[in-house]
Amino acid sequence: EDVFMMKALTGEAFGRNVSFLSTMVVGLALSFGLGDYQLGFLAFGLLPVLASGMALEVALMKGDDTNTSEGVGANASRIVGEVISSVRTISAFTLEDVFIRRFETTLDEHLSKAKPKAALKGIFTGYAQFSLLACFALLFWFGARRVSEGITFEEMLVTIFGIYMMAAGFG
Repeated sequence: EDVFMMKALTGEAFGRNVSFLSTMVVGLALSFGLGDYQLGFLAFGLLPVLASGMALEVALMKGDDTNTSEGVGANASRIVGEVISSVRTISAFTLEDVFIRRFETTLDEHLSKAKPKAALKGIFTGYAQFSLLACFALLFWFGARRVSEGITFEEMLVTIFGIYMMAAGFG
């Protein structure tokens, strides 16, 4: 309850909203005021794809919120700790193979659980990268066509990066 009061008193949410709104206004003003309106409309139409790709990229960079003490880390560490702390005993009774099999079993269990999660993370990473690169490829391609039709290169860049600034503010 105190945390919510502190956030309300400091105006953190209000500041975030003002920052978001000002980023939107400046991005639109740059794109349509100083740039090319046709390229601006295309970029504005691609804004949801850009923002979703950037948001997904940020979410992937944060990483998992899973605890490292669970899963393979805890079991494998425990097995390795047992082996290291009683290496003479294990060697004297030739239990190396038993501990190796236990360690391999622990790793195999972890891999069977981790593969689907890793594949999903790979698909999300692919979408995030593809969405950003495909949108910018389309924007630069259309921008090059507009430059050949008579707009300046600076107008093209201002338009594209104005919309990029908006998408970065969303994501």
